[in-house]
Amino acid sequence: MAPLSQGLEPPTNPGRFRLFGAVPFALATALLLLAMAAPETREPRLWLAGLFVGIALGAVRGSFLRFQLDRMYARLRLPNGRDGLWAACILACFTLVAIGAPLANLPNPAFEVGATALVAACAGYLTGRAVALWRRSL
Repeated sequence: MAPLSQGLEPPTNPGRFRLFGAVPFALATALLLLAMAAPETREPRLWLAGLFVGIALGAVRGSFLRFQLDRMYARLRLPNGRDGLWAACILACFTLVAIGAPLANLPNPAFEVGATALVAACAGYLTGRAVALWRRSL
């Protein structure tokens, strides 16, 4: 058996499927925040609107994002892919806002409702971007 350093056996690397690493966690976070909201302040239509807008924006971004594909090692490289990091950071910040707003006992539930919709939009963005990049890489 030849050593791997000679390059005779390409390693199995599921590079294209790493695009979907953050998607289940983002969608679970958005769904959990919707479920945790008080029934009188829950806005599923606003949540779904944020999710669909995020999916559309992510699909557009994933359609125009440049990438490099190495089919031998099944690796997909995104030279300008920092938007996914920003979307994940915004998702984390608004998750904290959505959790902290009820704890602060604010009289107006707009912060919680708006933050939940923005978390859904960020989750949709990550989902749409990953699906569009995966589709283009086939």
